[in-house]
Amino acid sequence: MLVAHLSDTHLRSGKASGPPDMGTAALGRALGHLAELRPRPDAAFITGDLADRGEPEAYRAMAGLLEGLPFPAYVIPGNHDDKRELLAALGPWCPAGPELLPEICYSVRVGPVLAVALDTAMEGSHSGGVSEKACRWLANELSRNRGAPALVFCHHPPFESGMGLMDTPFINDDWLASALREDPAVLLCCGHLHAGMALVWRGIRAVAAPPVSMDMVLELTQSGGGAYTVGTPGYSIHSLGPEGMLSHFRAVPWGWPLEKPSSFKELYGADRPSAANGRAGE
Repeated sequence: MLVAHLSDTHLRSGKASGPPDMGTAALGRALGHLAELRPRPDAAFITGDLADRGEPEAYRAMAGLLEGLPFPAYVIPGNHDDKRELLAALGPWCPAGPELLPEICYSVRVGPVLAVALDTAMEGSHSGGVSEKACRWLANELSRNRGAPALVFCHHPPFESGMGLMDTPFINDDWLASALREDPAVLLCCGHLHAGMALVWRGIRAVAAPPVSMDMVLELTQSGGGAYTVGTPGYSIHSLGPEGMLSHFRAVPWGWPLEKPSSFKELYGADRPSAANGRAGE
């Protein structure tokens, strides 16, 4: 079982002012890369900031990229998204029922794993949070799945990253922690930070996916989190094996030095690298 996690695509329409669109090409490259993996992912989740400014054209561009994928894909809003425009263009990839609207929450099965989409975007705010209603719903979903593997996808992390400008308060973090504890096998999968990281938050395993668009410059200070570079698209992928859920953090091959994977044998003349002072493969 493989579930890919992408986040922070920031697609921009041609009408938007500011920097040119970087997200459309990056997302297209990332999805193409995932489609070529062997084995392919069983599903992919894209956790928010899909469009940079909530433009309808950006969501329509994303729909064009998601159509025809050889695996199911699902989307979740972030603080840059317009939820109404998102649902209008990306409804087929966002199977949320009406009971929690305007919060966009839903769950799907991916083989033996329960995958839950949790909306943490608060209108007009950079910060994230959850409502009491959404937390009750989440706790119920996880309690019915108790003991089985579960992935909970959301945009905002409830934990601090050390990059001060990104570490705004998460509203109702205690409620979220309580709901997540309903399933001891849960993994919380976030975006928003534009950087891959992992920790145990209040006894709950949590990871943040690297971004598809715009890598955050690492500056672990109160003023950190205010600059980015244009790097290769990143993603995480979660695999379920005999030891439990394993999370991989990867970058999409793009440009120098290698467009395609090369073997250690080509580089070292052996099937694996050896110590610097030894011969290859010894």
